[in-house]
Amino acid sequence: VIGLVYAGAYVALTTALAAQPATRLVIGNIALLLPPLVPIAVLISRRGAWRGRQAVFWGAVFAWAAVWLTGQIVWASDELLLATLLPWFKWPIILQLCASALPLIALVAWPHKSAPDETAVTVALDITVLAFLAGFLYWCLIIAPGTNPEHTPLALRTLATIGPLVRLAAVAGLFAAAYSARHTRWALVYQRLAIGFGLAFAVLIVMSLSAVRG
Repeated sequence: VIGLVYAGAYVALTTALAAQPATRLVIGNIALLLPPLVPIAVLISRRGAWRGRQAVFWGAVFAWAAVWLTGQIVWASDELLLATLLPWFKWPIILQLCASALPLIALVAWPHKSAPDETAVTVALDITVLAFLAGFLYWCLIIAPGTNPEHTPLALRTLATIGPLVRLAAVAGLFAAAYSARHTRWALVYQRLAIGFGLAFAVLIVMSLSAVRG
């Protein structure tokens, strides 16, 4: 509920400041730095509550917030300090794209299923490899072509398509996990994450259309 209120306030404030682009740029960037701090703080405070694959799953979710925050800090620095507006095809966007895929990749851990703690290391390596593979594909398919002015429009359209699709895939994966875990308390965890990613998917559709329109 707090997250939805925050998002609504963010939209209302940035809309109200449409006539003051400099102020909106500062407030918009700073406000985006705050939400990832919430899961980071929660997961740090509860880091001793999980073992094995559950710890790997929540570690990947922690990495999602931390890596995305790092990318946003650099993005904000480009916009606010270097006056480079909308740096779509610079390296920080790779961090944000890979981070956004991590909750989906984290399902490899399948934390609601009992498994020996020793398997956690293998699963952590699998998640790490998949995250780097995602980064490689993002770089080859979006970032590298986007640095060429001739291919920038196509790269932006690809970015605007893949971003929402990753969230949609996460929704499908999380609901599948919720069904698999329907007799456990994990079902509610997956359902809440799926709802959050469903909202993110809807928002990203609007944002992607805006980005493609310039």
